[in-house]
Amino acid sequence: MFLYPSFFYAIPLAVMILLVLYVQSRRKRRYRISKLSANDSVTVTDSNHCLVRSRLKFGFVLVGFILLMVALSRPRLGFEWSQSKSYESSMLILLDISQSMLVEDLYPNRLERAKLLIREIVESNVSSKYGLLVFASAPFLQCPPTYDYLSFLDALESQQPSLMKTQGSDLAKALQMLPEVSKDQDKTTFLLVSDGEDHSLQLQNAISYLKREKIVVHTLCIGSGKGALIPDSDNPSSQSYFTDQDGKVVFSKANPKRMKSIAEALGGSFTQIESEDFSIRHLLRQLIEIRQLNETELKAEKIPVEHYQWPLLIAFLLLALDTAMGTRKPTTEKM
Repeated sequence: MFLYPSFFYAIPLAVMILLVLYVQSRRKRRYRISKLSANDSVTVTDSNHCLVRSRLKFGFVLVGFILLMVALSRPRLGFEWSQSKSYESSMLILLDISQSMLVEDLYPNRLERAKLLIREIVESNVSSKYGLLVFASAPFLQCPPTYDYLSFLDALESQQPSLMKTQGSDLAKALQMLPEVSKDQDKTTFLLVSDGEDHSLQLQNAISYLKREKIVVHTLCIGSGKGALIPDSDNPSSQSYFTDQDGKVVFSKANPKRMKSIAEALGGSFTQIESEDFSIRHLLRQLIEIRQLNETELKAEKIPVEHYQWPLLIAFLLLALDTAMGTRKPTTEKM
């Protein structure tokens, strides 16, 4: 059995080509010698050339090339059993893209800081599946869980509050959508990323619903308790701020208490990002421990045993002998 049998099947053709080249080189050599011998002023002999060595060198090249082709075909013989732990790791990130996420109490703002942290989470383990659900007043699944993390990151970078027609954070609707968007709930890590602002009246009902569904949600609160004014996304070039229906500027503060209560109620962990010097190592350590809970039993795999090493070694030795060996006859000194 060969992994790449095309190399093995090409051996007869390669041997024929080498034989043709060898015969042509011998004919050319004899032709050059005969042409030089035709000149009366020059005496050319081929007495120092050893035909046996020449043929032996060609044999080294021929056999070495054949063995090299055999090695490239990756011969397999027999099997061995290997046991490995299987991780069915998947993460669905719920990202708040409401107007309050533009507050600049974190540099450059809460939303961009959240994107940076999410990117670091993804790049720390690119072998997992990642999905993105964004929400403001309504949730939208922007990227279903996928192993294509580059597509996930592209979807992440394009998220802005201006994509939502209606503003205002509705955590309840976002949480209630989780059972619909994730089929393997037992193997999925849910991470809610928000500043904790919520304008819904059904948050407790949503939490009760997820508890009945046995869904665990971890929360990441973005923003400081000091807060700041909300920039107006409709006029990003100006220094204007978002106003309510009465024309008053809106001041936004993060609500870590609400985010922590969600995590505690749903059996998850809580983390707050209050400054730019936050080390993500603690959060990554928590997520790694969470992923390990999804570890399944040992899985036995039947792996073919490859034997390309010996043909490859012998081929290199033969080619090395060809390089070291000359074609001149050995000389003996007379005493």
